[in-house]
Amino acid sequence: MKLKLWVIWAVIWGGIFSSTTLCWGQIVLFNRKINSDISVDFHNEQQIMINPTNPNNVVAIWRDFRLGYRQVGIGYSTSGGETWTDKLIGFQINPFEWESDPGLTVDRWGNFYAVTLCLNEAAPTSGICIYKSADGGVSWAGPIIVDSGQAFEDKELMTCDRTGGDYDGNLYISWTRFSANYPGVPIFFTASSTGGVSWSAPKQLSADSVGTQWSVPVVGFNGEVYVAWSQYGFPAHIVFTKSSDGGNNFSAPEEVFPVSEEFFVLKGDIQVFSYPALACDISNSPHRGNLYVAFMDKSSLGDEDIFFSYSTDQGDTWSSLFRINDDPIDDGVDQFHPWICVNQDGVISIIFYDRRNDPDNLLFDVYMTQSYDGGKTFTANKRITTVSSYPLVLLSNSLSYYSGEVHTAYYSNQPLVVSPLGGLLGEYIGISSYGSQNNLIWTDTREGHQNIYTAKVITKLLIPKPLSPANLSHVPDNTPSFSWTGFSFYDTVSYYKLQYALDKNFSSGVQTIDSLTDTTLALPQNLALAETTYYWRVQGFNSQGDSSGYPDLAFIFTVDVTTPLVPLIISPVDTSGDLTPLFSWGSVTSLRLPHIFQPVLASPVRYLWQLAQDTSFTLNLISISDLAHNHYQLPDSQALDTGQTYFWRVRAYDLAGNQSAFTPTIPFQVWGYLPGDANADKKILLSDVVYIINYIFKNGPVPKINILSGDANCNNKVNLVDAVFLINFLFKNGPSPCS
Repeated sequence: MKLKLWVIWAVIWGGIFSSTTLCWGQIVLFNRKINSDISVDFHNEQQIMINPTNPNNVVAIWRDFRLGYRQVGIGYSTSGGETWTDKLIGFQINPFEWESDPGLTVDRWGNFYAVTLCLNEAAPTSGICIYKSADGGVSWAGPIIVDSGQAFEDKELMTCDRTGGDYDGNLYISWTRFSANYPGVPIFFTASSTGGVSWSAPKQLSADSVGTQWSVPVVGFNGEVYVAWSQYGFPAHIVFTKSSDGGNNFSAPEEVFPVSEEFFVLKGDIQVFSYPALACDISNSPHRGNLYVAFMDKSSLGDEDIFFSYSTDQGDTWSSLFRINDDPIDDGVDQFHPWICVNQDGVISIIFYDRRNDPDNLLFDVYMTQSYDGGKTFTANKRITTVSSYPLVLLSNSLSYYSGEVHTAYYSNQPLVVSPLGGLLGEYIGISSYGSQNNLIWTDTREGHQNIYTAKVITKLLIPKPLSPANLSHVPDNTPSFSWTGFSFYDTVSYYKLQYALDKNFSSGVQTIDSLTDTTLALPQNLALAETTYYWRVQGFNSQGDSSGYPDLAFIFTVDVTTPLVPLIISPVDTSGDLTPLFSWGSVTSLRLPHIFQPVLASPVRYLWQLAQDTSFTLNLISISDLAHNHYQLPDSQALDTGQTYFWRVRAYDLAGNQSAFTPTIPFQVWGYLPGDANADKKILLSDVVYIINYIFKNGPVPKINILSGDANCNNKVNLVDAVFLINFLFKNGPSPCS
């Protein structure tokens, strides 16, 4: 019953968030299931490759549990990914019982190579197996056993040299080795110059003492071999090494990027790694030779984002990291499992799982973004899945598992593959691009259990990327300037259409401005906006009138042109006995004039507080901005000097940039003590009376800070009169000290 309800809900959810478009631009042609079996067991960890000699020929590979235990599924398409034929690649052929962790590559002649992790149930070691298809994935020769019986090998991936250079056609594999012979968990590497028939002796790339996982090999434009991986530690790191001689020798591993954690579990029991999705541009584009890396890491508030960097000097230096998922920063939703490729034109394509459509941060979709300028800018994120997926799938009773133990966490001395859950969703997805054709592959649960799904995305006329007004911004101008980035590559934009409205569905207060030939628009005065919240978007058109379509999500901004009120000073206003006083003032908000639209809250108010020893606020100035509350406690590091006169003031400003005038300048003198506070606890209590009496009659300690702190009536003496003065103040509503 629960399964049926989920399927129904998935269809409803998919209808709400459908992303299929009818435009000529970044069009998602279909979401299609690849695996033909009807089992309800797991299907995950997938890769996909387009045949460079025939883009209609696409091959996919994945981890497949249709028999109740680990096998590897393989599928091929001769229709660009629209229809598929699939089978289990090594079933009843491979001498090992299980296969897992598949990888896929293709050479420049269209030969496909598959790599799998081969193992027997409960065995302490595993092997690496290779298959080859020379007919577009229809049939597969093999397996060839690359390595077995030495240790538990894990998480192997393979790449092929397609450069046409000295090492053209070489195959390279890197993986993780779990063995009691090493204090850590090292990365190993092997190469083949014989089309996978024979392989070099395994070569260790990382140090014995460190824990590592998730290595990714790629080939550079001159035949260089690059390998990156995750290294455990506090912090963990993305580590990088390279070879310029076909993988015979490698540079010393270098810690390139720190990451918050190398492995953790997301909501929904999804096990994820901060692995490096690595790619190199081997095209003849202006960005030839560039290296690109994308990986998941935590944002400042703890949700997972996808970060990107590029290198223009073979990995010697890297650009600053920047976030490529374009949902609001620190919005509490996760992005994970990125994958990356670069096509023959130098176009970078990145996909990842994304939870932005679920406020509960549980359901996930696949999103895609591209760069056409060597990774400097990216297109707006495009939703690819037409139905969101639910991650929590129960473990089938038919699954066979190792030692009866289900791991819910990763242990450095044991590979994750031995868990029957195996990461639940697996650990990676895939994308391959050829020209404007992009074929994607992922794990999808729209049918109530895991299946392998694919999409074909055509990126002809690209969707413009909104820039300003920025998403979720406040604008202090009712005739704001709009700007966006236009992308022309496989098709050319001739003009743009901009829209803004009062709701996200663009059904209320819609204004359309057409035939814009520039990527900026200063709103004219006759279209001046009221103070409320707006949604805006833009699309491009080519000379034939074909549309790119609008971005999946419109940008939101609020017009706020009203200046906040001037704050009202509370204290201190004349004297202070405290060297670190609390400065306080009245809270303010922006005034709002009535208008015909539904009112919204003004942009949040912040305060600028200043203190100096002159009225020009130049002498010993202390200035504190971005105060969210109506007070500022002077810290001990800024303690004031006794006997000095100070001046202070404050102004309010909002996040739209509107600011009030400063308050009138308020002078006050610092005594360095509070009259009547004999024990210097910054309070006037009965304990101060006792302190004064002890001082006068029992030879007790002198009043603290300054003897005159015991002078409650301010006659420059400390005697019994001061004790009586304090008693009257405390218990009989008498005057305050020194009033």
